Amino acid sequence: MASLLTWWNTDIFGRDRYCGDALSSSQVDAVLAGSGRLRQQSSKQKPFSAFQCKLKRTSKFIDYPQPSVEISTEFMSGTNPFQSHVWQDRERVSYMREGLAGGASSHRAWLLVPSTCWKKIPAEADFVPFFTATVIDGKARPDALMRLTYRAAQRALEDEGCEAGEALAKRASKSVALTEAERGRTDVKNACGTPDFILPSDALPGRTKPGSERVTKPVASTAWTCDLYLEGEVGPSLSLSVSSHQDVIAAAAKQEGSATWRSAKLVRCDQGDMYLGLWPHDSYLDLHIDEYKRSGKEFSRVFDEILASLAKSKMKSRHWSGCSIGRS
Repeated sequence: MASLLTWWNTDIFGRDRYCGDALSSSQVDAVLAGSGRLRQQSSKQKPFSAFQCKLKRTSKFIDYPQPSVEISTEFMSGTNPFQSHVWQDRERVSYMREGLAGGASSHRAWLLVPSTCWKKIPAEADFVPFFTATVIDGKARPDALMRLTYRAAQRALEDEGCEAGEALAKRASKSVALTEAERGRTDVKNACGTPDFILPSDALPGRTKPGSERVTKPVASTAWTCDLYLEGEVGPSLSLSVSSHQDVIAAAAKQEGSATWRSAKLVRCDQGDMYLGLWPHDSYLDLHIDEYKRSGKEFSRVFDEILASLAKSKMKSRHWSGCSIGRS
């Protein structure tokens, strides 16, 4: 009986590799931590565009948690991780410090496939390939979930004959470090800890006042984000994103001018390019809609002014010149 209980409630004598040998048991265990056995519920490695693998922690005991994780290829707009409801678990999102562009929370992770590989992977005109991971009925350490996504992408890209897969393998040990975040009060003349980033007066509709902010560190990572909380709000009201990563720029450029391109700018300077995005959370958008009904102020113009102010402050802090700012 003891041996049966051990079999049911541990991973002893379990598999060493999962998802077509892409992932080790220790990497999966770090995401689906706890009691029970690891089981691969489904797996498909080829073609790359249909990569999918679902793993689950199972147990015979009642009330034991049985979390699962699904890793898959997903095609979406290049700015989706910064501007969509799906990825707005903002209070705990961290981003890759270097290497590929990616981010993770305790429930989701995304990794942007390198732009050098896009020609090998068929996709719709404005969409680009990502690797994503989602934890169901549980949560994981963001760094563990990011590493799992990274390893799956590495193996799949190698199988696809993309040189980026080999490059990932060489720098894997140092390229899964994630950003940290700091919280503090918002200074409207130096918002998001950025000198001279001034919030326009119309950015605070009605009688709202600036409250606190959450800013990722360091600034020189694959992505930088700032979540602004209005006074008294529990969740973020307005989220801002900036990236100079070459793949994020390439993904945004594919999307620029399409129907899904809104509240975003591409800044092109002599020293490099920069993507800036704005995401108004529902409570903040509702305030602007109410203000529009009262005064006729177009909130899209307000969002454009916020992005323009952020762009100018970022260009100044980087000492960039010869810049042109694209339209939102």
